[in-house]
Amino acid sequence: MRGVVNFLLGGLFVVFVITQTGGQEQRKLPRIGVLMSGSEALSRTFMDGLREGLAAAGVAEGSGVILDIRYAEGRMDRLDPLAVDLVKSRPDVLFTGGDQASSAVKRAAAGQLPIVAVTCDALAAGLVTNLPHPGENLTGVTCINAELAAKRVEIMKDLTPLLSHLGVALNPGDKRMVSELREAERAGLLQSVAVTPLDIVKPDDIERALATAVEKQLGGVIFVFDAMTFFHRSRVAEVAIQRKLPTAFNFRQFVDAGGLLSYGPNLADMYRQSARHILKVINGEAPGEIPMEQPTHFELVINLKTAKAIGVTVPPALLNRADDLIE
Repeated sequence: MRGVVNFLLGGLFVVFVITQTGGQEQRKLPRIGVLMSGSEALSRTFMDGLREGLAAAGVAEGSGVILDIRYAEGRMDRLDPLAVDLVKSRPDVLFTGGDQASSAVKRAAAGQLPIVAVTCDALAAGLVTNLPHPGENLTGVTCINAELAAKRVEIMKDLTPLLSHLGVALNPGDKRMVSELREAERAGLLQSVAVTPLDIVKPDDIERALATAVEKQLGGVIFVFDAMTFFHRSRVAEVAIQRKLPTAFNFRQFVDAGGLLSYGPNLADMYRQSARHILKVINGEAPGEIPMEQPTHFELVINLKTAKAIGVTVPPALLNRADDLIE
């Protein structure tokens, strides 16, 4: 005997296919369509965080949900076609990380499928207009990186008290990244530090931008996060070390790869946190009515090996503030 039970959960159509075989019933598992900007290897820490968050709620991959994952391999031009392909597969919920991938998924879904996203700054990126009531079809976990940009300027000044000129590396076509630049400029005025934008749009721009920083005698460079530089973070760190440039980043993965320091939330924790939103959507809640959450813990990570390589002595007060020191 075969039966098909259809029911509607908050506008999300979920189908359970029930078959009777030897007295056992089999249930079609909810499928989460995932788009990641990087490679499988570079995304593993984040996906493990998501899996841990699901498991903490008693939902295991394979027996409780299915993760259907697509990787852009650091190529931003692949995000839109991958997002379209993922939407065509009609998952129960879409999940993604990063502002660029989230924007691609939102465009592809066109309001027809629920989305849970981990983003750098959902407000500045234009993904939502309100965190408590995001509206439309997207919710998730976001930090407000524009607010953290000022803190990174302050930390770079604490690192080098005589700092007077600082570079900010960004894609000038990304409005969320520009908002971080503007905040860094405002913070620079308060710290008597002139801020110079350094355009990085494609991988070949990394060496050119850091060469420009040396030519302009900038005392360091703050990298505004995007998926491209994240994918090429080892190259960023290598070139910066060669140029003897202090660098600051949003996330510790850059420091693990050889960058000097980072200040921001723990990305794996944010992915872990997002599992609650996914389960709420699967259980029928409308994503637009689920408040977006923000991380509550921010960590300062310093790579002492890199500091030694570029000839920087980290002040004791800054060392004492660090949550993690890489030696």
